[in-house]
Amino acid sequence: MEPHVTKGVAAGRGRAVLIIGLAVVVLGALGYLVVELRRPPVTVVGPAAAPSGPTAPDRAPWPPNRRPALRPATPASRPAPRPAPTARPSPDGGARQVAPLTRAHVRLAQARLHEAANSCMSEALKRNPSLGLRMHIRYTLVVTNGEGRATNPHLAQSEVGDPAVERCIMDRVREARWQVDAPDGTLPVGESFNFKHLRQIHVIE
Repeated sequence: MEPHVTKGVAAGRGRAVLIIGLAVVVLGALGYLVVELRRPPVTVVGPAAAPSGPTAPDRAPWPPNRRPALRPATPASRPAPRPAPTARPSPDGGARQVAPLTRAHVRLAQARLHEAANSCMSEALKRNPSLGLRMHIRYTLVVTNGEGRATNPHLAQSEVGDPAVERCIMDRVREARWQVDAPDGTLPVGESFNFKHLRQIHVIE
C-alpha cells in the first residue's frame, strides 16, 4: 500500500474515535440531566430570619394614669335575709306591726276560747246528750296592749248539728278576752273544738 493511502486511513480512524468519544460524553451528560430532573427537590430548613425592625410587645402597657382599678374579691354567695314583718291593718283600721307570736301564745288563746265555749256546749248537752262534739273555726289572733282576742271568727266545719249551739259558741269566741305577755300583733289561726270531756262529765253526773 502506498504511503499516502496509509496516512488517510489512519486519519479517518482518529476522527471516528474522536466522534465516538464526544458522543459518549454527550450521552453521559444527557443521562445525568435526566436523572437530576426526575429527583425530587430537597428543601433546606434554616434558622428563622429575625425581624428587621424592633419587635412589638404582645400587649401595649397601660399608661401610668389609666391603669384599671383592682376589684375586691366577691365573697361566697349567702342566702338572702328574710324580709322584716310587714304592717297589717288592725280591725279598727289602724296599721299594726306583725308581732312574732309563738305557739305558746296560740296555745294560750286555745285554752281561753275552750273555756269560753264550754258553757254553751255544757248547757246544750243537758237538753240533748246526742249532740255532735266536734267543730272547727278560723279566726285572727290579735294582741293589743297585752290583751288577746279572736277577731273575725267563722265556722269552717261542724258536727254539732244544732245552729243555736254553734251561734252561742261563736259569740263566746268573739267576746273572749285574756291577758298575754306579747307585743302588739296579729296571726291567723285555725282552731278545732272537741267537747268529748263535757259528755263524760254529764254521763258521770
